[in-house]
Amino acid sequence: KIIPVPAHLGWYKMERRKAFFASLKSTTGYGDYLQFIQRHRSRTDSFDLGEFLQTLPLKEHTPLFEALTNIATGIIQRTEIDTGNSDRITDNDIALLRSAALISTLFLNDSKLTHFPADLQAVVVHLHNCLIPLHQIPSNPIAAAALSLPDAALLCNEIAVVCELYFTQKRPSRELVTPQTITYVLVRALEMHNGKGSSSVDIRRAYNIREALTLMDLQDESALSLKSILLSCLIHPQFLHNQDGKKFLSFLFTLSPGFIDHLHETIKGQLPVCKKSWREAYAEIYYRAWTLSSGPYQIKIEYTCIEDLMHHAVYSKNDALVVALRNILGYFHLQKVHKGVDSMLLRLYQPILWRSLKVANPTVRRNAAALFVDAFPLEDSEDT
Repeated sequence: KIIPVPAHLGWYKMERRKAFFASLKSTTGYGDYLQFIQRHRSRTDSFDLGEFLQTLPLKEHTPLFEALTNIATGIIQRTEIDTGNSDRITDNDIALLRSAALISTLFLNDSKLTHFPADLQAVVVHLHNCLIPLHQIPSNPIAAAALSLPDAALLCNEIAVVCELYFTQKRPSRELVTPQTITYVLVRALEMHNGKGSSSVDIRRAYNIREALTLMDLQDESALSLKSILLSCLIHPQFLHNQDGKKFLSFLFTLSPGFIDHLHETIKGQLPVCKKSWREAYAEIYYRAWTLSSGPYQIKIEYTCIEDLMHHAVYSKNDALVVALRNILGYFHLQKVHKGVDSMLLRLYQPILWRSLKVANPTVRRNAAALFVDAFPLEDSEDT
C-alpha cells in the first residue's frame, strides 16, 4: 500500500529545493548555501544533505553541477591555486571547495544513481588540480598564517577521496584525476607514520588505486618527484610491515622495465644493514613481483634482480650481505612447489654455481657450496 506524502511535506521539500538553488545563484556571496553544508555537518541538526540530494529530480542535477563548476572555476581563476599560488585563497574558498567535494562524493556513493551530469567530471577535475598546491599550504608562511590549517587539511583528504571514487568507478577520463591523487595518498601514508593517524589506511588507499600508476609515463621528467616518492615507499617500515604495502611494492615492478633497475638498486642498498624482517619482506616482494609479471617484465626481474642477488651471494666479500642474500633466495627455494619456480632457479643458478664451484678463491667456493646446498635439488620440472 502506497502512503501518500502529506501535502505540507511536499510543499516544504519544494520550498527547500528553491532556497537551496537560490543560495547557489546568489550575487551577494554564498553564505546561505554554506548554511546548508554546515547543517549537514552538524551533529545536532537533522538535515541530511545526502537525503536532500536524493529528492532532487534528474533535471536539477545538471544545474547543480553547473553551479559547482562555476564556484570552483571562479576560485581557481581568482586565486590561481592550481598553479601553486596559495597566497590569495581564503577560508571561505576552502569551505566552498569542501562543499563541492562533499556533494560530488555523495553523488558518486549513491548506488541508486545510474546517470551522472556531465559537469560532475569538470568539478572533480578542478578539485584534483588544486590538491597538491593545497597540501603544500603549511609550507607557505603567508597562506598558513591566514587560513585554518585543519580545514585545509580536511579539504585535501576530501578531494583525494572523491578522486579515488571517480577513478575506481571507472568514470570517463579518469586519467585526469590520478597524478595528484596518487601522489597525495602516498605522501600522506609516509607522513602519517611520523604523526598522528594510521598510515595503514592510506596504504590500502594507495593499493586500491595502484592502476593509476599505469596511466603515467615514469620515463618523463615530470615524473621525477613521483618516482622519488615511490622509492621512498620501498624503504618505509609501514609499507614493508603491511600486506597491502608489500603488494603495492611488488606491483611497482610491473610498471616499467627501466624502473625495475631503480627499485632493485634501492633494495640492494638496504640489504647489508636492514633488519631481518625487512629482508623477509623484500624476499616476498621480489617473489610476488615475479609471479605478477610476464614477458619482458618477468625476464627483466629474473636477470636484473634475482640473478644479480645470486651473483652477489656467491662473489660478495661482505659476509653480512651474503647472509642477507641467502635469506632472500631461501624464500624462493621454499616456493619450488609452485609451477615454474624450480625451472627458473635452475636456469639462473646454473651458469653461476657450476663456474664458481671450480674457482681458486676459497671464499667464493664456500659461498657457492652453501648456496648449492640451500637450493638443492635444482631440476627442471617442466622437462619431467
